[in-house]
Amino acid sequence: MGRNFSFSISPIIFLLFLFTVSLSFSQWEVRKKEYTVQIGEDGMLRSLKIHNLELLRSPLEFCPGIHWTAQLKENNAESIIFNLQSEQGTGEIRYRFRDNQLRISLIHRLGGFQTFLLHFSDDVLAFENLQNNTVKGAEAIQYLQRGEIRPLPSPPLSRVQRARLHLRNGAQVLFWHSGWGAPFNLDEIGSINGYTYRRNLLENEKQMDIYFQIEKPPANPLLPAPAFIPYGETAHNLFYIGEQIRFRIKFTPETIERLNQAEVWQLAWLVKDFWDKEVAKGNIRFKKASALKDKTVSISFPLNKRGWFSIRFVLTPAEPINLPILPSEFTTRFAIVRDDKAFPRRVDFSEQYSMSDYYYSALLGLKCVRESHNMSDFFPEKGKFRWEDLDRIIENADRESKRWNVHWFFQANSRPRWCSEKDYEDIAYLLVSRYKDKCKVWEVENEPNFSYSPEEYIKLALIPFSKGAKRADPSCHIIAPACVSVHHTLRFLEAMESADALKYLDGISTHTYVGPGEPWELFGNPHYIRMMQKMAQDKPIWQSEQGYWWDNVSKQKFARYVVRQFLNALAVGIPPERHFYYYVVHRGFEPMYLVEMGSSEGQNGTLEPGGVAVRIMNEEIGNAKPQSLEEPFFGVYALRFSGEEEDIVALWTLDFSLKLIIRGDIISAEDIMGNKKKLMKKGKDFLLDLDGYPTYVKLKKGGKFEIVSPRVETNWAEISKGARATASSYDEKHPPQNAIDGKWFTLYPTPAGQEEWIGTFWQAGEEGASEGKPVWFMVELAQTRAVNGLMLLTPLPAITAVPRDFQVQLSQDGKNWRTVAKVKEGEEWAYYFSFSPIKAKFIRVLITRLNDGWHLDGQWMPIVSEDFHRYTNLKASILELLAFGY
Repeated sequence: MGRNFSFSISPIIFLLFLFTVSLSFSQWEVRKKEYTVQIGEDGMLRSLKIHNLELLRSPLEFCPGIHWTAQLKENNAESIIFNLQSEQGTGEIRYRFRDNQLRISLIHRLGGFQTFLLHFSDDVLAFENLQNNTVKGAEAIQYLQRGEIRPLPSPPLSRVQRARLHLRNGAQVLFWHSGWGAPFNLDEIGSINGYTYRRNLLENEKQMDIYFQIEKPPANPLLPAPAFIPYGETAHNLFYIGEQIRFRIKFTPETIERLNQAEVWQLAWLVKDFWDKEVAKGNIRFKKASALKDKTVSISFPLNKRGWFSIRFVLTPAEPINLPILPSEFTTRFAIVRDDKAFPRRVDFSEQYSMSDYYYSALLGLKCVRESHNMSDFFPEKGKFRWEDLDRIIENADRESKRWNVHWFFQANSRPRWCSEKDYEDIAYLLVSRYKDKCKVWEVENEPNFSYSPEEYIKLALIPFSKGAKRADPSCHIIAPACVSVHHTLRFLEAMESADALKYLDGISTHTYVGPGEPWELFGNPHYIRMMQKMAQDKPIWQSEQGYWWDNVSKQKFARYVVRQFLNALAVGIPPERHFYYYVVHRGFEPMYLVEMGSSEGQNGTLEPGGVAVRIMNEEIGNAKPQSLEEPFFGVYALRFSGEEEDIVALWTLDFSLKLIIRGDIISAEDIMGNKKKLMKKGKDFLLDLDGYPTYVKLKKGGKFEIVSPRVETNWAEISKGARATASSYDEKHPPQNAIDGKWFTLYPTPAGQEEWIGTFWQAGEEGASEGKPVWFMVELAQTRAVNGLMLLTPLPAITAVPRDFQVQLSQDGKNWRTVAKVKEGEEWAYYFSFSPIKAKFIRVLITRLNDGWHLDGQWMPIVSEDFHRYTNLKASILELLAFGY
């Protein structure tokens, strides 16, 4: 039996009560046509309703762990702004309201880097990733109209900046945020896990904009789809040629009951290769009862090709059901290589999550790992040593290197500030004495060009460390200076030569990174390393760090540059034992790795396209010895290897395409992914399509090899040949003659007033190019020539405005022009055009459209923000124009 209560409340008290309750849950409420927003007294977004359906399950978190108090700064129909206060520092949060869009701007002044988190409600059924995470494009930049749909709660999905939210009521909401990353980090874009979206590395005093835009209002209600994760049934999704490709589809525990929504389901898959070509597809049907029981579904299919592959799985009901249901999708990756005795076999499936960099390096055929550690961590003050941690590091390096047959060296970084020269000599003596039986190669400092002058480095670090190390172990090897870029390495070597300090070195180390807009050869590294070798007095050269890439190029292009890095190193006498690739395994920094360990597609150590390309390069080369790098004509490279049973010639260009006619004792040709490449027989010759992706041509042992054509004659478009250049306009620092000076790569030493990273080039004085207002660059030869080939070199079209639509024209009088080449939607930096000889005295490049953003996506960083700023200017630029003839 219940109790009866009777009481009364005055209308005024009742209204005050309701007002107090509303304040406890939401201090501000804004109603727009498509949505309603509630903001808490701490300034944080508490609720975002789309036609009464809630997007959020809990408030926005800005700088988790910080207790904010908010002070209202501005409140009107268009926006609300709060100043944020905390014991750790201040911040600001701004809301801007439009009929179908909410924009939230976050700024913190806490120092360092912070985070925001959004927790979606279970009325958000799916998260459609509109980032291009395939081999075709840079993950941080390109966007899709239609992407992969992951049901929520979602398995982990990283590197997402733009997405579509699918709601239970059929509404669709575009969600995105600004595109900038922390310095040197476009990898940290954002991630979804479960119902939570997280974006790390919010930079101090830098505004982050978050957008919600109602793309489609409520329509038909939707059912939630089951989420799943595909797992390759071999470690790292790595298969050997001849094996069946096998995947097990595991349904997530949180969503498996959703299989009850249909009696029969269909799982379809589509496989694309490195070139983004479809190579396999299939589907199976299965009953819900078996899937609910086993919690998995298995598929298998044959694929008789080597290389890197992406596979997209799509799960849908196999028959009509009462309400619509979104597809459940997942794209992952796998690789197929040879089971070659020169490489360690892939480990057991259960071991794949705990393997070291030594293992992955060996798996790819790499032979060098660097242990870089701060000396100040282990020698914090005079007389105090922390040997225990250092012992573990050295023991692990010794054990793993022996297990996987990979060389290693120790980099003594960050010399303790308390040290005198004598103190540092003593530290080096103690260090090398303790570990001389395990480590024989010691590098002195990491990139000292950032923290020392050459003279300071020699006096304070190099000489003391070398003296102490040699006193402890006369047989040890000291390498230095490990400067970033060949430029700085040469600068430090010159200082060492002047100070007679080269005698303290057993090897020369360099970090051969390129600059923005430059592929490896554009930096001229083979040329500069030969300069280094001459200066080094026959001391061996080490590439003690390499791998970072500025321009966020596609994974296809990155793979070709990685392979060329190693081929060029081999060509100048740097073996794999002295070549350390820094970004082998994903560690949450830049996205240019060889092995992926940081996303849902690769948490088990899946090989990236660059990693597969390196593995296949080493499969093709095997134990063959490099002979010499030849340049039969400008921009075409041939590196011959002498093998035990057959020879190999690696061929590539400076990223332009052409048809080669080759002759010799040719057996076959393979592409960068190790698959047969078409060789058309033409009499006793062969026709081969060549471009910037290395091709491996196999020959009989000691057999002949010759490039028959094309035959490129003299370049007459050079100042040294009497040529003159003019242009529609030019920047004073980059006049037209810079593009015909024969200096197409970065110069050392850098000329006065010239940018360090980029070589000499012409740049227009005005921005833009169009059909109505074209930009032109013209060369006048010293006299009329029979021209049969032209080459155009520009900076890379990643962050620089280079020709996108253009024509190349010839003329005898500079008035009447004949078009010999047209390029539409160009995305390369090097172009070669060949044709029957034409008499000409004038050559003109007529540019009607520029590459106007990263990867031709039509905008500049940060892409999605309405008030985006440009990363650089929109002035056309050309590195070099060459005209061949006789």
